[in-house]
Amino acid sequence: MAESSQDKLPSLSQAGKYLIIVTAFFGWFFGGMHMAITSGSMRSAAKSLHIQAGGDQPTASDQSAADARLKLFDANGDGRLTDAEIFLAFFDANTNSVLSADEIVLANFNSKKAGVLVDEVALLKRFDANQNGQLSKDENATAHRDANDDGTLDKDAFALAHLDTDKNGELSVAEAGQAKWRVRSDADGDGAVSQSELVNHEVDGRLNNAAKKWSGFYVVAFLFGAALGGLVFGRVGDRYGRVKGMAASIFCYSGMSAVAYFVQTPEQMWGVRFLVCMGVGGMWPNGVALMSEAWAGASRPMLAGVIGTSANVGIFLTFMVFKMKDVTVDDWRWVMLLGAVPVLLGLLVLAAVPESPRWLADRQDRESGDGDDPKPPDKISTWEVFQRPLLWVTLVGILLATVPLLGGWGSSNWALFWADETGERINQPGLKADVGMARSMTGLIGSFLGGMIASYVGRRQSYFIISLVALGSAQYLFWNLAPGEPGFLLWFSVLGFFSGIYFGWLPLFLPELFVTRVRSTGAGVCFNFGRILTALTVAGTAIFLEAFNNDYARIGQITSFIYLLGAIGILLMPKGVGGDIKD
Repeated sequence: MAESSQDKLPSLSQAGKYLIIVTAFFGWFFGGMHMAITSGSMRSAAKSLHIQAGGDQPTASDQSAADARLKLFDANGDGRLTDAEIFLAFFDANTNSVLSADEIVLANFNSKKAGVLVDEVALLKRFDANQNGQLSKDENATAHRDANDDGTLDKDAFALAHLDTDKNGELSVAEAGQAKWRVRSDADGDGAVSQSELVNHEVDGRLNNAAKKWSGFYVVAFLFGAALGGLVFGRVGDRYGRVKGMAASIFCYSGMSAVAYFVQTPEQMWGVRFLVCMGVGGMWPNGVALMSEAWAGASRPMLAGVIGTSANVGIFLTFMVFKMKDVTVDDWRWVMLLGAVPVLLGLLVLAAVPESPRWLADRQDRESGDGDDPKPPDKISTWEVFQRPLLWVTLVGILLATVPLLGGWGSSNWALFWADETGERINQPGLKADVGMARSMTGLIGSFLGGMIASYVGRRQSYFIISLVALGSAQYLFWNLAPGEPGFLLWFSVLGFFSGIYFGWLPLFLPELFVTRVRSTGAGVCFNFGRILTALTVAGTAIFLEAFNNDYARIGQITSFIYLLGAIGILLMPKGVGGDIKD
């Protein structure tokens, strides 16, 4: 057989190699920005679009629910709720006119639910021995009956200890009256909840539920769009070149983000975000393939860490922007224009980035009939990766890519919506930005080290260990903590670090599974096809959110078991697969 072009690859200048690194980094950096936009602004956008479409107008159902609540709890018949009527109406779940320990919720200490707070000024006055304006650990223990002196708050025991004067384990109407109850429905702050305020309470609850559901649907749009984009733009990269595939992806996600500025309904936003995320999904396989081929055999673990880190850097810096300028129901459209900025990068890629030498050589071989596979480029099918001998490798690759995707979007990401809702309730709109930065800061460190960890520890061993540690971190977080509580940011950071390692591991491992002619397609299928499974999970969760009692913690507890599947899945990868780039 004649000498193939693979034996005499065109050379790239050092400047060309570094330009590839820089543009691939920023291409996926801006992909990370759009991930942060999905997590950090879509709930506000959904609620705003519902209001714009008339969703804030009271319905017959809202009126009926308000009338029923008023009729049940307005004991003196004055047409409004006052004093004891208020806290029974909003917190006495079993309507037995007493509040049990399970019905006691201290909102400042337990953000998982809305409810009651004991006046913090009174707490300070009573327990701040050194008068420094805050409770030390010892003072906190005294204030909250921290019997085991572990520095944590025993919320129900505290409320009962201070308010349950007859010591029967529950609060009567009179006892509960000693607490200062926070009811957001009392909009005018006059200490009473009128019938119209009750109606507005029902409207606000309906809008919040719709925002939750559409937040999930927008994540689904991201995942389905990215999956399709991985297939479409991955095929563009294999057929027309990595550079053209990468530029097309960038133009797609930046151009459609500009269009999103003008949407008027939740449904329009879903369609536009789907197209945005097609571009995000297409960027990954083309960028990874281009870098892997341009730098084959040279510092690939480090390069895998670089591209794995880039998205987390984008996520972190975007949440920093959100911290400096709040994204609210009344002010979110500017975020869509921010997402359009990368169009300039697309122009640079198209004008200046050199094509992959391996792709050029492989194309020449196939066009001339030389090399190991004479099949011309227009005869190569996207679905070849689902045929023997690649079928099993592709399926396991999809599973291994699905685990971090579902762990991130289907589990951990609900914590950001949770923080958004909590921050809105306690008037801390920056809380979601704090949570997003906590996760992405450690995530970018983990993703940078991911390729090196996989190289030194071993592909299989590292993936197995990471999966078990991520499982343990997620379970502890969702069982024991909530946004706004001490320790939540710390443990979310721990989870961010270990789940971030996956995204340095994947860019190293996935390109090693496939030969050059289907590398972009194969890597795109594995990384983005897993998004379909994740999208179905998130869609189901969003649809049946009420079955979870709108409990973000419960959702996280269940969905984070995907990490256990990852520990099992890595054992299924055939021996001898991975380790170097194949021609």
